[in-house]
Amino acid sequence: MVKWMVYKSIFSTFVQNINLGQMTESERKQIIALIQREVIPAIGCTEPIAVALCVAKATETLGAKPEKIKVLLSANILKNAMGVGIPGTGMIGLPIAVALGALIGKSDYQLEVLKDSTPEAVEEGRHYGEALYRSDVRSRW
Repeated sequence: MVKWMVYKSIFSTFVQNINLGQMTESERKQIIALIQREVIPAIGCTEPIAVALCVAKATETLGAKPEKIKVLLSANILKNAMGVGIPGTGMIGLPIAVALGALIGKSDYQLEVLKDSTPEAVEEGRHYGEALYRSDVRSRW
């Protein structure tokens, strides 16, 4: 709660002062520090990439390529992830994100989990994703 109040205060000051062109150096530094602390790079829309990150971590923990992956999502993540493109794949939605998360994802990369993707990995992911998607990707709610 305290963190949110600080954000709200800084953001409110920023919005007011940016419109008036009256931002102090201290306020500018606070905003830059906040952004550097809280913003991390991401490849693509965060919902399917977050799912790919979870799958990558689960695969690393398992120590082998999963034979079946069951993905339970909130309705909002499912809705937001199903219709967006996954960069470098020419495909949309969760099946390719889940497949690539399992095949080439590295959880250490966080929201850049799929940055090692290659055309060969995408093709393998396409086939693996089709097989997996016949398993179970659905909303939990």
